[in-house]
Amino acid sequence: NMLRGVQKGITRRSVRTLTVWGRYIPEHIETPYYAESGVLRAKPAGIQIISTVQEISKLKEACRIAKSVLDFVGARVKPGITTGDIDDLVFNKIIQANAYPVPLNFHGFPKSVCTSVNEVLLHGIPSRSKRLNNGDIINVDVTVYQSGYYGDVSDTFMVGEVDEESRCLIKTARAAVNAAISLCRPGCQLNKIGAVIEEVVRREGFRVCKHYCGHGLGRELHLLPNVMHYTNADDCEMEAGMCFTIEPAVMSGEDSIAMLEDGWGVVSRDGKRSAQYERAILITEEGSQVLT
Repeated sequence: NMLRGVQKGITRRSVRTLTVWGRYIPEHIETPYYAESGVLRAKPAGIQIISTVQEISKLKEACRIAKSVLDFVGARVKPGITTGDIDDLVFNKIIQANAYPVPLNFHGFPKSVCTSVNEVLLHGIPSRSKRLNNGDIINVDVTVYQSGYYGDVSDTFMVGEVDEESRCLIKTARAAVNAAISLCRPGCQLNKIGAVIEEVVRREGFRVCKHYCGHGLGRELHLLPNVMHYTNADDCEMEAGMCFTIEPAVMSGEDSIAMLEDGWGVVSRDGKRSAQYERAILITEEGSQVLT
């Protein structure tokens, strides 16, 4: 029972201090609502518009921290490091920034970051026994919470020298997201994102995973709109104040997935690699701004 496990992972040291899955959270850190229980509330209805200067400032700061942590960790990905080491780096860097690592106890997730290696598309759980080898690729997904807002970003990194197909896979994921970002502005329909991503990905002989999507971002981690990364009929128009992620998982094999026994990691059934690239986008009056 995941929630029973969640409850065992929590201990109170005093009225205002908290230990979550063995991680001590300093008392000055503002924690999200689920930090103790691991229980998530329902996704709010409707699309939330972030309109005030104060709201936008808080959102941008959460996103800035997330991106800075990702850059810090990405520069340290090399053969021999374990995904558990990466988890340590992420946790410590986020706490130093006076923020909270969102994955920690999110629906019972036991670590502070998702690390997805090779055939793992997403939601990989870090482990001290998972050592990265030369030629691997790894997606690191960093999410932070600060002052009531969430920042979300990920990238796929090469470990040492990797094969040409893996290089192309990573390059294609980034190119697809950047092509989609270039379209984002008030009045643009959300389906334009999926259409251009699928066009870029298919051109290189890869496939988009259709089982997961981008999402609205703000005072909750997962908000409307859902942002699909393949051709679709969602004619919802973007408007200033909308913030959402674009984060396709690009697969080198078939779009067929399976869940690992840990209930989190998602893998390709054929064992082939995937690469994911994620950015958070704020729609502005003039166009759009990449926050991560």
